[in-house]
Amino acid sequence: MSRPIPLYTTSSEVSDDLIEELQATFHSAPSSPPPGLIQRVPNSEWAIGCSPTDILKRHREDRVREFTAKPLVIMDDQTARDKTVLLVEPRLGEDGAPLQPIEARSLRFEPSKVSVTAMNLKISNQSIEELEHHVDDDGIWREFK
Repeated sequence: MSRPIPLYTTSSEVSDDLIEELQATFHSAPSSPPPGLIQRVPNSEWAIGCSPTDILKRHREDRVREFTAKPLVIMDDQTARDKTVLLVEPRLGEDGAPLQPIEARSLRFEPSKVSVTAMNLKISNQSIEELEHHVDDDGIWREFK
């Protein structure tokens, strides 16, 4: 199997039980990629309280080679409230390369949409920028409009 997509938690309100529940949803959704696609990054407690951009920078600086470079899955305070999850990728310049300094582009998703969207972001079949135009009024992506 190819390298998994990294999962970070930025809130102490996100419990281990919630993480397990959401991971089960990621891997049981219709048309979902294989189990194990999205995995928690070990020893990532440093991410508590960090912004998506800070996490993306550190993930790239640390070169966590057992995981993909993009996208990142982030569970935050809002995840603890409504179970939606952030997908994060670097903003790209006109040449298609990540902007320097690195800036994150993120979008919030329903858990059942996370795996298939993350896989499409991983293989560059889609981008957050393309999906931003299809969010609902509450800022959550559920389907193409």
